[in-house]
Amino acid sequence: MATKTGSRPSQLLKIDDEWAAYQFDNAVIWFGMTLDALVNETENVGDDEKPHYEPKYSLSDLLDPDYRVKREEEVVDFTALKGIEGVNID
Repeated sequence: MATKTGSRPSQLLKIDDEWAAYQFDNAVIWFGMTLDALVNETENVGDDEKPHYEPKYSLSDLLDPDYRVKREEEVVDFTALKGIEGVNID
């Protein structure tokens, strides 16, 4: 609604305290961006020859308070950074 009306979420709820309004707006924006990214995430349910992509998450699942998004831990390779002078990475 805030996007469609060109207003901040805190303005729509008439939050007068500037700090509270700022925090509320940040929370709404973070939630919206996260939800949007997850709704648009797809996975290949086909094979290598004939890929077929479907949504990974449904909106109803994402809005269920008991639903948890499972994330695989990403392994980061810092090998290239170790060669930079003055950078110490264990």
